[in-house]
Amino acid sequence: MSNKTFFDFRLTPDPHYFATGTIGKITADENRKRSYFAEILDFIPFRRPVKFKNGAYLEEIPPNRIKNWWRDGVRKISKKIYEEILVLGEIVELNGTRDQVSIFETTFE
Repeated sequence: MSNKTFFDFRLTPDPHYFATGTIGKITADENRKRSYFAEILDFIPFRRPVKFKNGAYLEEIPPNRIKNWWRDGVRKISKKIYEEILVLGEIVELNGTRDQVSIFETTFE
Protein backbone atom coordinates (compact mmCIF):
# COMPACT_ATOMS: atom_id res chain seq x y z
CA MET A 1 0.00 0.00 0.00
CA SER A 2 1.85 3.06 -1.27
CA ASN A 3 -0.67 5.82 -0.41
CA LYS A 4 -1.22 5.85 3.37
CA THR A 5 -3.93 8.56 3.31
CA PHE A 6 -6.76 6.16 4.11
CA PHE A 7 -4.71 3.58 6.03
CA ASP A 8 -6.56 4.14 9.32
CA PHE A 9 -9.92 3.61 7.64
CA ARG A 10 -9.07 0.24 6.06
CA LEU A 11 -10.06 -3.12 7.52
CA THR A 12 -6.62 -4.50 6.60
CA PRO A 13 -3.58 -3.18 4.71
CA ASP A 14 -3.91 -6.10 2.27
CA PRO A 15 -5.98 -5.70 -0.94
CA HIS A 16 -9.57 -6.55 0.01
CA TYR A 17 -13.28 -6.11 -0.61
CA PHE A 18 -14.81 -3.93 2.10
CA ALA A 19 -18.45 -3.33 1.19
CA THR A 20 -21.26 -3.86 -1.25
CA GLY A 21 -23.52 -1.36 -2.95
CA THR A 22 -25.39 -0.50 -6.10
CA ILE A 23 -23.92 1.58 -8.91
CA GLY A 24 -26.00 4.69 -9.49
CA LYS A 25 -25.31 7.55 -11.88
CA ILE A 26 -22.08 7.34 -13.89
CA THR A 27 -20.37 10.53 -15.04
CA ALA A 28 -17.28 11.12 -17.14
CA ASP A 29 -14.16 12.53 -15.49
CA GLU A 30 -13.63 15.83 -17.31
CA ASN A 31 -9.89 15.75 -16.54
CA ARG A 32 -9.07 12.23 -17.76
CA LYS A 33 -10.11 10.49 -20.97
CA ARG A 34 -11.88 7.15 -20.55
CA SER A 35 -12.21 7.66 -16.79
CA TYR A 36 -15.50 7.83 -14.94
CA PHE A 37 -17.05 8.41 -11.53
CA ALA A 38 -19.82 6.15 -10.27
CA GLU A 39 -22.33 7.07 -7.60
CA ILE A 40 -22.54 4.32 -4.94
CA LEU A 41 -26.05 3.67 -3.61
CA ASP A 42 -27.10 1.32 -0.79
CA PHE A 43 -23.54 1.14 0.59
CA ILE A 44 -23.18 -1.65 3.18
CA PRO A 45 -19.77 -2.17 4.81
CA PHE A 46 -18.62 -5.70 5.54
CA ARG A 47 -18.12 -6.91 9.12
CA ARG A 48 -14.72 -8.28 8.13
CA PRO A 49 -12.34 -7.77 5.19
CA VAL A 50 -12.49 -10.23 2.29
CA LYS A 51 -9.02 -10.55 0.83
CA PHE A 52 -8.78 -10.61 -2.97
CA LYS A 53 -6.58 -13.66 -2.76
CA ASN A 54 -6.54 -16.52 -0.29
CA GLY A 55 -4.40 -19.06 -2.11
CA ALA A 56 -6.28 -18.27 -5.34
CA TYR A 57 -8.09 -15.12 -6.44
CA LEU A 58 -11.84 -15.02 -5.79
CA GLU A 59 -12.44 -13.33 -9.15
CA GLU A 60 -11.87 -15.16 -12.40
CA ILE A 61 -9.19 -13.09 -14.15
CA PRO A 62 -8.96 -13.49 -17.94
CA PRO A 63 -5.40 -14.35 -19.06
CA ASN A 64 -5.19 -11.21 -21.22
CA ARG A 65 -5.99 -8.98 -18.18
CA ILE A 66 -3.68 -10.45 -15.53
CA LYS A 67 -1.39 -7.39 -15.46
CA ASN A 68 -4.10 -4.73 -15.29
CA TRP A 69 -7.19 -6.43 -13.82
CA TRP A 70 -7.13 -4.51 -10.53
CA ARG A 71 -6.82 -1.15 -12.28
CA ASP A 72 -10.58 -1.13 -12.87
CA GLY A 73 -12.46 -0.26 -9.68
CA VAL A 74 -15.72 -1.67 -11.05
CA ARG A 75 -15.61 -5.11 -12.63
CA LYS A 76 -18.24 -7.58 -13.75
CA ILE A 77 -18.28 -10.78 -11.66
CA SER A 78 -20.51 -13.84 -11.58
CA LYS A 79 -23.41 -14.14 -9.16
CA LYS A 80 -21.62 -17.08 -7.50
CA ILE A 81 -18.48 -15.03 -6.78
CA TYR A 82 -20.57 -12.07 -5.61
CA GLU A 83 -22.49 -14.25 -3.17
CA GLU A 84 -19.25 -15.83 -1.91
CA ILE A 85 -17.80 -12.37 -1.21
CA LEU A 86 -20.96 -11.37 0.70
CA VAL A 87 -20.81 -14.52 2.84
CA LEU A 88 -17.10 -14.02 3.57
CA GLY A 89 -17.79 -10.38 4.46
CA GLU A 90 -20.40 -11.63 6.93
CA ILE A 91 -23.37 -9.59 5.75
CA VAL A 92 -25.23 -12.47 4.11
CA GLU A 93 -26.22 -15.72 5.72
CA LEU A 94 -25.62 -19.00 3.91
CA ASN A 95 -29.29 -19.15 2.86
CA GLY A 96 -28.72 -15.98 0.82
CA THR A 97 -30.79 -13.57 2.90
CA ARG A 98 -29.38 -10.34 4.20
CA ASP A 99 -28.84 -10.12 7.94
CA GLN A 100 -30.64 -6.81 8.50
CA VAL A 101 -29.69 -6.48 12.17
CA SER A 102 -25.98 -6.86 11.49
CA ILE A 103 -26.15 -4.42 8.58
CA PHE A 104 -27.66 -1.77 10.84
CA GLU A 105 -25.18 -2.36 13.66
CA THR A 106 -22.17 -2.33 11.34
CA THR A 107 -23.24 0.88 9.64
CA PHE A 108 -24.14 2.85 12.75
CA GLU A 109 -21.73 1.65 15.48
